[in-house]
Amino acid sequence: FREIEHYLLTGEILPALQSSEVERILLEHLAALHVFYGDVMGVRIARKHVGWYLATLPGAREFRALFNRLEDTEAQCANVREFFSQGCKGPDNQNDKEVAA
Repeated sequence: FREIEHYLLTGEILPALQSSEVERILLEHLAALHVFYGDVMGVRIARKHVGWYLATLPGAREFRALFNRLEDTEAQCANVREFFSQGCKGPDNQNDKEVAA
């Protein structure tokens, strides 16, 4: 929605988020899901959300296969951090690439 709001207000297309910003937002969202739904349901519900966040990123399919088997909130957050530090790299091998939202 931020892209739509920005375009309607300015008439300009908002640049894509940097992967570091997506990581920050995703980790905040995971923490909120874990708190709101608890350790068991929060872990399960987080799986679909992570899939949506990472759908367009390189390596996301393989990561989701691993992530969907995790049963622990700490493991979920640690694996997201690892994905962004090692696996979320653009063609120029830079971690902070722009990510289409």
